[in-house]
Amino acid sequence: MLKEVAKNVERMETLGRARKASHSRDILSALDVRAVTLEGFMKDVKEKIDDIDDRVNDGLLSMKEQLRDYMLDSVEKADW
Repeated sequence: MLKEVAKNVERMETLGRARKASHSRDILSALDVRAVTLEGFMKDVKEKIDDIDDRVNDGLLSMKEQLRDYMLDSVEKADW
């Protein structure tokens, strides 16, 4: 009878481990899907930041050129 009890205990432990392993695989799979989604989101955010950065730099260059032209016009108009 003790052998039968020992066999039943082993089976229960194995069954519990199988459930835990299956649950762990499910969690890992869900995390993997979320990681891929997050990577895609981060790629989109980086592209938007690059676009905004380009626009800001273009705007600053334009303002710099306008200021330079204004200063040159002011110097040319001034009688020194």
